Amino acid sequence: MKSTAVKLNRNEKRGLRSRRRILDAASALMAEGSYASTSISTICARSGLPPTSIYWHFKSKEGLLAAVMEDGANRWVARFLRLDEFSGELDERLAQLADQLADSLAREPEFLHLLLMLSLERKKTDPACLKTIRRVRKKALDRVGALIEAAFASLGETRAREVAGKLARFALTFADGAFLAHHIDPQTTDVRALFQQLRIALLALGEKLVAAPEDN
Repeated sequence: MKSTAVKLNRNEKRGLRSRRRILDAASALMAEGSYASTSISTICARSGLPPTSIYWHFKSKEGLLAAVMEDGANRWVARFLRLDEFSGELDERLAQLADQLADSLAREPEFLHLLLMLSLERKKTDPACLKTIRRVRKKALDRVGALIEAAFASLGETRAREVAGKLARFALTFADGAFLAHHIDPQTTDVRALFQQLRIALLALGEKLVAAPEDN
């Protein structure tokens, strides 16, 4: 059954454009400074839109933060291969996954910077923000898990899912560390080389899990 594209009128298109401008401005400002230092007035100045537009689209500054995080996560996830695009043997599939993760760090630095910064900055003071961060992290974890499961597809659906469940959090935690290392010292941190080391680690850990599942 063919899906019918929804045709937007002029006002709806204008609304989507203004929403996009606000999200881009808020994301950049929060990544450059902090959530606390990013005021509605600075977002207005950066986006060129009035406060009423922000409150119309997002209701509050907290609502805007949640939207920024969700939008960043969606763009980050969209960078990855579709599951049906994996090809080759296990090692080749893991190499493709490693390249995808490395590329994602380079292409979405503002979102990843914001995610880590807010996790530390507001963990103890803002339960709503922390809830949003955890929801975004869950989305990233699920996507990485699905990609690892696709890489280990030759094991069969059940075993591939079990292996992915054990390796996904490790891979995402590795990505956090690689991004932080690159942020601190970009001149000496070869992100692509780091992720090829992740490929080797995932291959070795996956083989261990397959060989001795009862011990893991």
